[in-house]
Amino acid sequence: MKVTEEQDGSFTIDWDPNDPVESVFNTWTEEDFIQCIKDHAKEVLGEETYNAILSGQTDQQYQEELPEDLPT
Repeated sequence: MKVTEEQDGSFTIDWDPNDPVESVFNTWTEEDFIQCIKDHAKEVLGEETYNAILSGQTDQQYQEELPEDLPT
């Protein structure tokens, strides 16, 4: 799979439609890719951090709101 950032800020995703692993993407829509990326981001970041980012909260604002006894 190859992901390319275009000059306008969009991304193009290419894969080999005949590859046994990559062919799973042959039926995916743009929304499928977007949802997959969102789901994985939430999993990696944790739901609170993910939601803070979506709400436009900066890392500094988020860190300031953490209880003091939590490691940052």
